[in-house]
Amino acid sequence: MKLNREDFMTAISAIVGERTDDEAISFVENMTDTYDAFGDSEKDKTIADLQKSLEETEQTWRKKYRDRFYSGTDEEGNPSNQPLEEDKDDMIEAEEITIDDLFNEERED
Repeated sequence: MKLNREDFMTAISAIVGERTDDEAISFVENMTDTYDAFGDSEKDKTIADLQKSLEETEQTWRKKYRDRFYSGTDEEGNPSNQPLEEDKDDMIEAEEITIDDLFNEERED
């Protein structure tokens, strides 16, 4: 069974008792340092795992973005400037206007 820090220190205290000699104090210091080192190594491992996962995720998204950018299509292979086939039915056709149409004045009398 893995003990939390408080239970671990209680177990050490039960072994050492009321002793205050150098050997007992050294033993308590060594046990405390060892316990803390185990906790730190687990934290370090967790942090390393999370950093690795973050880097992998970032690389994946960067690759997806780059591939999409250079290919000009999204993940479904749809050109980014073209509507999807099912959306075409709902679209309204725009009137074609030329530059001449913009500069011709129509006067209504």
